[in-house]
Amino acid sequence: MVENLNIKGTEYTPEIYLQTNGKLLLKGISTPSNSYSIYRPVIDWLDNFKLAKPEVIKLIFHLEYINTSTKNMLLQVIQKCNSFKEIGSEVEIIWQYDVEDEDQLDLGHMLESIVRCKFKFVVIKVE
Repeated sequence: MVENLNIKGTEYTPEIYLQTNGKLLLKGISTPSNSYSIYRPVIDWLDNFKLAKPEVIKLIFHLEYINTSTKNMLLQVIQKCNSFKEIGSEVEIIWQYDVEDEDQLDLGHMLESIVRCKFKFVVIKVE
């Protein structure tokens, strides 16, 4: 049985909340020197969660800044979530970005085009 996975963020890593109700949130900054070690538990959790055949996956990105190695891991996370469609899950990917941060919006569009999966873009105002 899969349980919620919550990983506290640090100065270099995002907060990660993976819930068995299908809501998945990655929030903050992601510039670790070894992004594989940060995102491997996410990939493993998704592999186990897929066995539960959830009805809905809602992957929410609220990232302020990421490095190149994180970008590669995010692609794997997105592809893994997108694969849930194969078992009949509804998959929604939400890319939140600050209204003044065009780089983050561009990054979201780039990831969307690479994985060929439609994102929902949500403008937020970071205080």
